[in-house]
Order: sequence, then structure tokens, then C-alpha cells
Amino acid sequence: MLIVVLTISKTEGKMLSEPETMSRGFTDSDFSELRKKVKQLTTRIVNELQEENRSERKVLKREIKKSIQQHVFNKMKKKPMVVPIIIEI
Repeated sequence: MLIVVLTISKTEGKMLSEPETMSRGFTDSDFSELRKKVKQLTTRIVNELQEENRSERKVLKREIKKSIQQHVFNKMKKKPMVVPIIIEI
């Protein structure tokens, strides 16, 4: 399981801090590299959706989950559960 915690502004939809990635039951020798890529993917998705004025939580969660699952499968041939957690402040 990969857990991505994202803190965003409730009014502007901008990220207030970098996404944090945690892993449970999913191990990889290059987890630090995977963590960096997940951070990049998440940041890119948030910025793209914000430009399109589509910063709804449901859409954001779906796009983050889809993108990370696709990347992990392409790189490692594994299908971990991805749980995006969005905290709005």
C-alpha cells in the first residue's frame, strides 16, 4: 500500500507543503527514488488540475491514484493499493 498525504489550501487549491509518501507492506530497494517520482507526479497533477480549475477532491484523488498506479506498474510490475489523503486547510 502506498499512502500519499497532500495538504492543500481550501480557498486556492494550491499545495501548502510537499506531498508525503508512506509505504505499508510494499517494499522496494529504491523506495527513495519511488518517493521522489510520486512527489513529482502528485505536484504535476495538482498544478495541472488547478490550471484547469478542476481542483475538486474527488477528481484530484482519482487522478493521483491513477497516475501513481500506472507509474508503479510500468516500473516494477506491481499493483499496490494507492491511498491519496487530501487535507484541506
